[in-house]
Amino acid sequence: MSGNTKNIVTVKEIAKRAGVSVSTVSRVLSGADTMIPISEKTRRRVLQVCEEMQFLPDVNHGRLQTRRSHTIALLVRRYSTTIPDQFIFDEAIGRFLSTLETDLGRAGYVITIQGVDDEYEDSREYLKILRNNTADGLVVWGAFRGSDAYVRLRDEQRPSIAVAFPNDQAANFIMPDNEQGAYDITRHLVSVGHRKIALMNAGSGEIVDTLRERGYQRAIQEAGGTPVLLRANYSVKGGMVAAEKLFANRDGVTAVFAANDLMAIGTMQVAQRHGLRVPEDFAIAGFDGSSHGEITSPPITTGRLPLEEMGTLAARHIVEMIEGKNTGGCQITLPVEVLRRKSTGG
Repeated sequence: MSGNTKNIVTVKEIAKRAGVSVSTVSRVLSGADTMIPISEKTRRRVLQVCEEMQFLPDVNHGRLQTRRSHTIALLVRRYSTTIPDQFIFDEAIGRFLSTLETDLGRAGYVITIQGVDDEYEDSREYLKILRNNTADGLVVWGAFRGSDAYVRLRDEQRPSIAVAFPNDQAANFIMPDNEQGAYDITRHLVSVGHRKIALMNAGSGEIVDTLRERGYQRAIQEAGGTPVLLRANYSVKGGMVAAEKLFANRDGVTAVFAANDLMAIGTMQVAQRHGLRVPEDFAIAGFDGSSHGEITSPPITTGRLPLEEMGTLAARHIVEMIEGKNTGGCQITLPVEVLRRKSTGG
């Protein structure tokens, strides 16, 4: 036998060193609720000995005991060159995921990421993740195009939360207040003197588009103005293309509210190419609160999404659902902070 063979520590050895029974060690490691209470002192002693002896428990054994994988599946829209308006391109999901992963880790859970395209969505493979106990719950980040998937998850009555861009059929969701945020940004543009303000968005009919347009329309109506709608995909290039069409016949428009920061950046590039000073001749506002808008010249006014807070809440609620501490689900809408910067003169 090789001298490099690793010594395998057993539960029996852990129990002996900790001065407890094998069954006590098993209960501590499984985390299972039992009729026989375990004191905090004993639990800490067992875990300390495990650390000292570099013992790694059998994960599959723990899963059998609790019927849990301690894994959360994050479903996101898969990259496709034919769909240029995917939100995963932006840093938003990074801010959200960093907090989600950290908070889930503290609760003893890990994340697996599953890309979703139309074929995967139609196959209903996402249901197998739950039914086969591959994951204890799902967090869905704008992954599904249609309502059917959200209806099926709702009917499944298993832990799932739609975040950021939920369909209106989602049973549980955590999202920014897109409508109020768009309203507040448009009202800000009105407050600094603009009367003809254009909205730039995709006009896709998806909930995030619909809510931001609704907030804009409400603010314009209150100000006695006339809505001007520009359609573009959610990218810098999309903003540039739409802005070129606008500046070919501006017709009195003095400001653009772009439904994301990337389109706002594209609009600024075209405005400056046409010799317009921002904000003296033309004002521009975005949405999302990405770092991109901080480094433009001038920096772009935007609505900052509460992504870190969404990550913390998603982690807490999905774990509480899994562990039976939350039977009411969650339907949470969080405020969007308006960051007034020099692109609007605010």
